[in-house]
Amino acid sequence: MGIKDTRKMLKLAKYSRAVTIPTKLKTGEYATLAGDRLILMDPRGEISPDELLDFLEKFIEPNLWGWLQERKESIDV
Repeated sequence: MGIKDTRKMLKLAKYSRAVTIPTKLKTGEYATLAGDRLILMDPRGEISPDELLDFLEKFIEPNLWGWLQERKESIDV
């Protein structure tokens, strides 16, 4: 199954930040990612950035906003 973790943002340069990838994950030479509110990353680099962005926009983002609204409403009650 997957892993979960909290990582500190590392400032690399004036315009760059980084998050380290846990050693439990298999990685490739490059990682691919797509992001907006969330970041979807393929640490092996086997899925293209375009495919990740398409998946993020079609499947994850639409469900995220409804889930966040339900969560907020349950907390406010």
